[in-house]
Amino acid sequence: ALFLLVLVLIPGLTYASESMLIDDFDYPDAAQARETWRPAQNSPPVSLVAHEDGQALQLNADFTGDLRRVVYDRDVSLDLSRWGRFTLELRVDEPRVFSTFTLYFRSGGGWYAATGTLPSKRWGTVHLPRSAFRTEGQPAGWHKIDGIRISAWRGGDFTGTCLVDNLVAHRETICVVLG
Repeated sequence: ALFLLVLVLIPGLTYASESMLIDDFDYPDAAQARETWRPAQNSPPVSLVAHEDGQALQLNADFTGDLRRVVYDRDVSLDLSRWGRFTLELRVDEPRVFSTFTLYFRSGGGWYAATGTLPSKRWGTVHLPRSAFRTEGQPAGWHKIDGIRISAWRGGDFTGTCLVDNLVAHRETICVVLG
């Protein structure tokens, strides 16, 4: 009888998800975007590009020299301990320019880092579950995130751009039914 009750109740269960927008990259101008996202490791400054959903951050890469990746840092104060997945919308103008994309969260003396594959010449969403993040150094914990780093890695000796939009944290509510 309990088994039949569970089967009757399962269709009524809902799958709930909660999201938190970390950055929509809709800055009023390029100067504000550059102030927020600072280049590191000899990366050129960011710029903004308008598209159908607002603005996107444009990472400009010239890999014809010794540059291995473009790197941009932002200071934040976030508690990401409740969030289990992160998404970013990305678009590259030329796929062979970039090999991968890495999202980092700085926490104290270390980083949480996860790498994803870049989409082709159209917009795509990169999904990074928290389980995919590795640690570098000695991070203080997901509850003490004090910086974000976005990095697009060299794919070849080319120049190109990578557009970044809508960095979002997700938390899924899961219901477990035991018989």
